[in-house]
Amino acid sequence: MARLRKFDLERELSDFDIFMDIESEAIHKYIAKSNIWFNKELEEVDKKLIEAKKGIQDKDLQSKVENYILDEVHMIDLQLRGIVFSSGVVNVFSFFEFKLKELCDIFSKSPRVNIRTKDLSGNSDFEKGIKFLRKVIEIDSSILDDNSRRLRAFKTIRNRIVHHNLYLDENSQKQIKSNFSEYIDERNLILLQNKIIIPNDKLASEYLKLGTKFLSAVTKNYLDKKI
Repeated sequence: MARLRKFDLERELSDFDIFMDIESEAIHKYIAKSNIWFNKELEEVDKKLIEAKKGIQDKDLQSKVENYILDEVHMIDLQLRGIVFSSGVVNVFSFFEFKLKELCDIFSKSPRVNIRTKDLSGNSDFEKGIKFLRKVIEIDSSILDDNSRRLRAFKTIRNRIVHHNLYLDENSQKQIKSNFSEYIDERNLILLQNKIIIPNDKLASEYLKLGTKFLSAVTKNYLDKKI
């Protein structure tokens, strides 16, 4: 890999930060539009329910049918939300992991650095990247510790979506509850019968914000210390 002079490395890190902000803003807008689209579709379902009620004359039967349809709509609503917004979580994690590796590759161009992430042990680019920042680049623990803990917990959610159809084992439940307790309610992150349901775009949006702020802080910390 070609080594960069001080000025060139600083410029490449600055460009990384600028383009990351542009890319993350575009992803945020896409996630927000997905939420708006889904809510509009749900409004159409509610309209059809009202029309169905009008066609039933018997009030007792109308009430029974209404309750049944409402239960079905509620379950379909949750399932569809889980599909739509889980994909947002997966996409955001992929973006963050890609940008983390890209940043580590830029750091590796410094004459001071002789190790790349591929030289480190770890079962993912995420784990190798965090280890690289801690052991090789020596980013301050004040930036790494709490952020990497929450980022790793988000990785657990992503892995349960991709590899386990949203089902949680005991360890992943504890990890999610300890790191995302403020999100676990009927609006933002639902844990239902050992399964995750992500009902809106908030979790993905918050993670996108956390990830980009973390990478920007890492970049600034390195420039302040090494250049």
